[in-house]
Amino acid sequence: MSKCTGLFALFVLCFFVSYAQCQSTKQVSSTQLCTNQSLADELAKRYDTDQQLRTDFIKWAVNNDLMTASGQMKQVSAEKQLLLMKKMTEQETVDKENQAWIKKQVENEGWPTITEVGPAGAKHAFMLVQHSSDRKFQKKCLALMSALDNDEIHTRGMAYLTDRLLVMEGKRQLYGTQLMHGGNGFEPAPIENPDTVDERRKSLGMETLGEYIKKAKAEVKSIASTNEQPSQSRTANASSGLKTDQSQKK
Repeated sequence: MSKCTGLFALFVLCFFVSYAQCQSTKQVSSTQLCTNQSLADELAKRYDTDQQLRTDFIKWAVNNDLMTASGQMKQVSAEKQLLLMKKMTEQETVDKENQAWIKKQVENEGWPTITEVGPAGAKHAFMLVQHSSDRKFQKKCLALMSALDNDEIHTRGMAYLTDRLLVMEGKRQLYGTQLMHGGNGFEPAPIENPDTVDERRKSLGMETLGEYIKKAKAEVKSIASTNEQPSQSRTANASSGLKTDQSQKK
């Protein structure tokens, strides 16, 4: 596998982990009163852009024959690898903007609590940090979250961030949130004490590992098999500054 294709695989897997996390927390209320509504609104705006760009990327990859409708990455030509790198660079630009913003926010004001931004805002903050490439900053955020009462944080987010950091350090994850491609499609990266993983997941209000993987597979199939062109939402365009390349549309 080429470096470019490998990076694409990593990008897609990171997306599906975050998307599955998003889908598993749809019940999070976005209407609960909070003390910092302006911050909650900004977090929601950046989160929506983050998720929309990733959804659009998958649709774009399928439309350009870089990925199958079942979510499997393909071996691609050098020409398509260049196209892929260009698209990934556009995605990274938006991620860096969000990462710089959330990093400044946390450094100046601390971790946004549920009291401040509501349950949805707390989830949105975590998701922006989850996509950061700054491991030191991620560890700082995890420590800040761990120091707060569970009623003030997105507890499921702690599991995802904990696992992300462990896997990036070449260690075994605790909750099975980080997925990779295996012989049967998505499967979790190596887990510490796998026999008790569902107990650890349950302690944070998470579904079983089997249910999580089943949901992730269903979501990737749903997104990748969608034939419609990527969304050109006002929020995504305004926040990302991306221009649609009409020559790449089918």
